[in-house]
Order: sequence, then structure tokens, then C-alpha cells
Amino acid sequence: MQNSRFRVLRTAGALVLSGGLFWLYAALWIHLKSHEFSSAPSETLCPALVFGCRPGPRLDRRVDAAYAVYQQGYASEIVCSGRNEAQSAAARLRSLGMNEARIQIESEAQNTVQNLIFAQRLTKSEVFHVVSDTWHIPRILMITKELGLIAYPHPVAETTTRLQYVKCLTRESLSLVNRWVSRRVSLE
Repeated sequence: MQNSRFRVLRTAGALVLSGGLFWLYAALWIHLKSHEFSSAPSETLCPALVFGCRPGPRLDRRVDAAYAVYQQGYASEIVCSGRNEAQSAAARLRSLGMNEARIQIESEAQNTVQNLIFAQRLTKSEVFHVVSDTWHIPRILMITKELGLIAYPHPVAETTTRLQYVKCLTRESLSLVNRWVSRRVSLE
């Protein structure tokens, strides 16, 4: 708990001392990087990883996109990841007609890094099709690179208001600043 509080204070201190420049740089980096995706080669057959979020329309869009990747023949299976949302995502896949044997449930992860690490342990794969919202994909790709994994992005287009986009961009950029200040990432 104390280590977590220290990280929050360190991140907040960096933001205050930099006059918000860390956050502005991170937000700009995410916004620009979210439009630079490469698609997977057609012969790459590997698991699709659905990153969890609160059950609802956003999670449904992510699950539907992962199912489309599977239907197109790119994914060998779908891993539903996230402590509270993995079961909801798996139920959605079953309702779409997905074969139960092709659904993996990882229900321990509480953050993006854990989503990737636990999914890798579960599937023994170092290559994934990652399915999440457009604004989340740049950080996912950065973390997969840090972990030595290979990720093919499948961003889910969202219909959001500008206010929702700013909220998501702010959250994502603060996560990035936290990783950067903690010296757990380099922005390339």
C-alpha cells in the first residue's frame, strides 16, 4: 500500500514540477501513435487477447472485434482477461456462438501489464492479436515490447463524445506518465 502511495505521489510531483508538460507530451504521444498501426500478416495464427473493462457496451465492442478476428481465421483462440470482466466477455463470446474450447479465461489481471503477463503464461504464446480501444493500443504495444512479446493491434473504434475522448486520453496519458516516471518505460 505504501509503495503504491509513493508511486502516486511521485507521479503527481512530476506533473506539478513539470507544469503538466509530462502529461501534455504523453497525451500528444498517445493521440499521434493511436493512428500508426500495422496489421497482422495473414499467416499469423495466435491467440486474440481481449482487454477487460467494465461490462457494458465498450466491453461488448471489444469482444465483438476479437470474435471478428477469430472468424477471419487470424486467431487460434480468444483470451478474455481481467479480474471482474473476463467472465462477462466469455459469456458474450458464447452468446455469439464461439466454441467453448477456444475461449480462455484469465481472471486475475488488474491492469494492462498483468493482462499481458498472465495471458502469456496461460497460452504459452509470445505473439498475440491485442483487442482494445484505439486510445489504449499505443500503451499496450509499448508494454508488449518491454515484455519481449509481439502484438498485432486490432483497435476498436469507439463512438464517443469529445468529453469522453478527453477523459480516456487523460487516464491513459497519466498511466503512461506513471510508467515513465517510474522508469519502467521509454518513449520511442
